[in-house]
Amino acid sequence: MKISILSMTSNPIETLYRGYKVCVSKYTPTEVKIPRIDNTLGMPIDYDKMIDLIKRHINHESVLEHVNFTFSIEGVSRSLLAQLTRHRLASFSVQSQRYVCGENFAFVIPETIKNNPEMLKEFNNHINMTKIRYKKMIDSGIPKEDARSILPNATTTNIVMTMNLRELRHFYDERSCIHAQKEIRQLANKMMDLVKEKLIFADFEARKCGKTCFECVNKNIR
Repeated sequence: MKISILSMTSNPIETLYRGYKVCVSKYTPTEVKIPRIDNTLGMPIDYDKMIDLIKRHINHESVLEHVNFTFSIEGVSRSLLAQLTRHRLASFSVQSQRYVCGENFAFVIPETIKNNPEMLKEFNNHINMTKIRYKKMIDSGIPKEDARSILPNATTTNIVMTMNLRELRHFYDERSCIHAQKEIRQLANKMMDLVKEKLIFADFEARKCGKTCFECVNKNIR
């Protein structure tokens, strides 16, 4: 798995600051003054002051939708993709198995299988037979869009995904939980680490399990 930020909203802190100030003041967006160290035009911007306001109002989450991050997600399984696309407020561009030949695809092996020698052998045997049968279908003239039917959920894919900051917080709440599947939990943590390099807000630490996770709720974990 390899994750990186391809692009993001320019001046995200200023964008959030203007959004929150418009909500709580009489000023229009263009009238909102970006604070400076000594209130003199040309002096350094006072980011600490803006961040302080953002943190105080951060649970007014609609403003967070104005900041977007576009991620490169490489080498994750189709199992993860199925879970990821349930987050409907994100946008996805996914490597197509209709157009890309599956002979060169890799496969993600869950750690529970890696740690079980007998099951790892079964897994590898299945993957090797799948590769042989897939190639046989392609060589026989079966279209890739039909031959892909035998590829397992472990098959890797590559994704470009865009999320706004509000949806990213929701995604992180859901998928960083200890009950989430490990692969998507790793993705959520890596994404948040990258975002926190750009926007260092204490509120973006993991919130308590039990908020939305059904397993946590059922076990009364708080």
